Amino acid sequence: MRRYAFGIVGTALSLVVLPCLLLLTVDMEERRIAPLAGRWASVLHPGLTADIRRGPECYILTLRRPGEGFRHGRTFRLRYRRGIYYLDAGRRVELYAPTTNRLLLLPGGSYRRITNLKKHDS
Repeated sequence: MRRYAFGIVGTALSLVVLPCLLLLTVDMEERRIAPLAGRWASVLHPGLTADIRRGPECYILTLRRPGEGFRHGRTFRLRYRRGIYYLDAGRRVELYAPTTNRLLLLPGGSYRRITNLKKHDS
């Protein structure tokens, strides 16, 4: 009888604890990535821009070269894990300095913030 009681208690705890942990994880990613939202311009190549915005399911980073329209560019999913911002295709945000509004993409170089996204734009 004791084995069943522990099994029921363990199942009940997992049904309560696991969703809470999932919410904390999603909230942590949201809090870490949200300050990056906005438009960034490359320091070395002034025409190259990076837009970070909230998509339907995750944050999205779009890199645009000079002459490309608003809908063109390379798009990557942005996620946060273990202190590092990762992009698809092996890229990552190596450094984000909020005091100087600088972003270092590897590969990709240094970017400076042009605009912040407003709450209704995200």
